[in-house]
Amino acid sequence: YTFRRGDFCSTLDDVIRNVRDFGEVDACQFIPGWFSATLPKIRGSIALALMDVDLVESARDCLKYLWPRLTGPHFFTHEAIHQTYMDAILDGKWWRETMGCEPPVALGAASGLHAAADCLAVLVHSMAASPASS
Repeated sequence: YTFRRGDFCSTLDDVIRNVRDFGEVDACQFIPGWFSATLPKIRGSIALALMDVDLVESARDCLKYLWPRLTGPHFFTHEAIHQTYMDAILDGKWWRETMGCEPPVALGAASGLHAAADCLAVLVHSMAASPASS
């Protein structure tokens, strides 16, 4: 799939307003910036991650900085309907070279009880714990 420059861009105020309208804004910390610049600065463990980033480069940045700190087994992605995206984020060479392990198993894409289920998949952390082969 193809995005044009500026597709899906938003202001911080718009993001905060959407979270306030549809979520729990007090449970969130908003850190403006590119994933590659902001994620390395975040500390602490992560019990569950939901990634809705649209671009492979952004997804790989999220995986690179969040996956190693994941304490639970679930790392969700919202772009599972796009096969080229899934192929790229599950690329074995990238996982071995960047993450030092085999890629995770992805479950759930194109199945579920909700109309949006075709977009959602979970990357199972515990199944990817084996070290990369030499």
